[in-house]
Amino acid sequence: MTPERWQLIDRLYHAALDHAPEERPRFLARMCAEDSDLLRELESLLASNASAVGFLDESALETEARAARPLAPGTRVGRYEVISLIDSGAMSVVYLACDLQLGRRVALKMLQPESMSDERRRARFVREARAASALDHPNIITIYEVGEAEGTLFIATEFVEGVALRERLEAGKLEIPEALSIARQVGAALDAAHRAGIVHRDIKPENIMLRPDGFVKVLDFGLARRFQPRPGTEAPSRRITRTGEVLGTPRYMAPEQARGLSVDTRADVFSFGLVLFEMVSGRPAFPGKNYARVLRALLNERVPSLDDIPPALNALIQRCTEPEPERRYVWAREMLDDLLKIR
Repeated sequence: MTPERWQLIDRLYHAALDHAPEERPRFLARMCAEDSDLLRELESLLASNASAVGFLDESALETEARAARPLAPGTRVGRYEVISLIDSGAMSVVYLACDLQLGRRVALKMLQPESMSDERRRARFVREARAASALDHPNIITIYEVGEAEGTLFIATEFVEGVALRERLEAGKLEIPEALSIARQVGAALDAAHRAGIVHRDIKPENIMLRPDGFVKVLDFGLARRFQPRPGTEAPSRRITRTGEVLGTPRYMAPEQARGLSVDTRADVFSFGLVLFEMVSGRPAFPGKNYARVLRALLNERVPSLDDIPPALNALIQRCTEPEPERRYVWAREMLDDLLKIR
């Protein structure tokens, strides 16, 4: 087996573990379409529930705990009272809750019980809270409190009413004015993050919330990393991801991110360009049926040029998604300046 094939299996295995057991067959079928050998390998690994350090790290107890029932409405978590379940994943679960002290609704994100013993997941959870709480911007979700209660960590944030951009895209492409409005607000959020020395590293439609009034919020700083900002220079003072570390969502990764190379602010710019392309075209820039095809396209193809949008907007998308980081916008501010000029 080649190193590349092993890395692919490794990534897909961990991605599968981030899905509830009942969701894994559908996930694997989507990721392994037309690659039956890959599907059999992953199914075998998941079934064996092995425990090789750094690769197979989930026990049967964790699998069972993941299927545990969510907290019932009325359950108290510190000063918060659970109203209803919003979303649940392998690492965390999110509830709509009421802050009994201040009388306001919040989104209460709690680390899953089985993740409390996983130092990597605990660190990621705390990193998300620290990164987002360091940012004060209207287009970035507001952190109210980080704490520990009922034996688990939690983050209380503002509750954003509306839909994720992913849900909006399921209805088809956006009209140019709407796409520009969303893009400018996401760009403003990234500009605030980059100026504060934070790279998001997971910009995608699922992490962009649209309120009914058209206001946009960027969520989920769980993969964010800090760097020493030097606005006005050619590049950040240092790259912020260790070589060999592959984090993010494959369809929206920058090529250097997918290769496990070090990344900086330009990885956010690339991901932003892919999201903008999808908004104005109604399709992903790299629409492969499985992980392998998406990765192959990402590493070997350019984002298609669009002839049915304003030329300046097409040029901006092309610059954001240059395969070579040196040819992209370095800072979100540069990108945002050009976005604001497009009519």
